[in-house]
Amino acid sequence: MIIRAEKIASLLFALFVAYLLQSTILGYATEPKVLGGVDFDRPIPQAIPWTPIYYPMLLSAAFAYWIWPTRSYQSLARKMAAGSFALVRTAYFTLFISFLCAIFGEFYSSLPNLMKMEILLGPVGVLLGALQGTAIFGIFFAMSFILVSVFFGCLIVLVGHAASKCLGLPIQSATG
Repeated sequence: MIIRAEKIASLLFALFVAYLLQSTILGYATEPKVLGGVDFDRPIPQAIPWTPIYYPMLLSAAFAYWIWPTRSYQSLARKMAAGSFALVRTAYFTLFISFLCAIFGEFYSSLPNLMKMEILLGPVGVLLGALQGTAIFGIFFAMSFILVSVFFGCLIVLVGHAASKCLGLPIQSATG
């Protein structure tokens, strides 16, 4: 029961990170583009975003729930380290999946204008572009990702540990 509550807390952390990334640093990379070009004699046509925010949020939340450690550790410090490392991986996966969804949305929007060879090589470009964006932004924001993830990872583990002590529940794995 405590492990599931910790998993849900890590899921909420992933939702928060995805929303924070989309509203701050990735807003520039995923701003809406005008469809059909711009003609200065007519009003600007409606623009659509490349990808809605709920795709990266749902994928990163599922990853955070899946990656949270379920093993029973003997020491609290090892559990805190495992939880912090899980949230660091979640933050970087959220960054990757945010870029992947945005670049794939751009690729999908441009499908009618692409030639056959561009369509076949498009997914490779999408994956490489997402990896490149993750590497660049991951280096620039590494300190903040790691500090926030370690803080919230330790906080989730400590709250779960305190709740198990107060309720008198044994800490078990989620499978057992």
